[in-house]
Amino acid sequence: MTRGDLVGRRYGKLTITAELPAKIYVYKGVRTHWIKIVRVRCKCGNNKVLQLNSIIRGFCRACGCGRKTNKFRRDVSRRRLSHGESSWRLTPEYRCWVNIKSRCLNQSDRRYPSYGGRGITMCRKWQRSYEAFLADMGRRPSPQHSIDRINNNGHYRPRNCRWATKKQQAENRRSKRA
Repeated sequence: MTRGDLVGRRYGKLTITAELPAKIYVYKGVRTHWIKIVRVRCKCGNNKVLQLNSIIRGFCRACGCGRKTNKFRRDVSRRRLSHGESSWRLTPEYRCWVNIKSRCLNQSDRRYPSYGGRGITMCRKWQRSYEAFLADMGRRPSPQHSIDRINNNGHYRPRNCRWATKKQQAENRRSKRA
């Protein structure tokens, strides 16, 4: 392919509009590659600068415009409006709630055997609603605090949970010995 041959070619929703000067890529000071860069225009009207290799190999078929109409993302945006904290704005409390649910209820979570596998669960009120969890626990007092169960064999419930420092949690640890 000579320079200018690529202009006008279509790959998925992308049309190459211009070829840009190639860039040199050095990997750990050893390997050197020339990366061909092109300007493309998507069917939706967006312009982007991409690597030609990713377009030809099929890694990049559009500018990302299709993701905006994804049903899952619409659902997440509706959920986000209810409490303001979801996948776009992960607060420490929201991450904590998601992690508790996962390790207690999701059998494919790597921590499940130490939590859900031992019979430790999360109260139904918290399972159904992040707002209920936040109302019972409040915001964590500082970045040094994380969730702690007062009784390590007890469930994640309002009366058995607190925000604790690493030192407090170390004093409240169950023995790994049988």
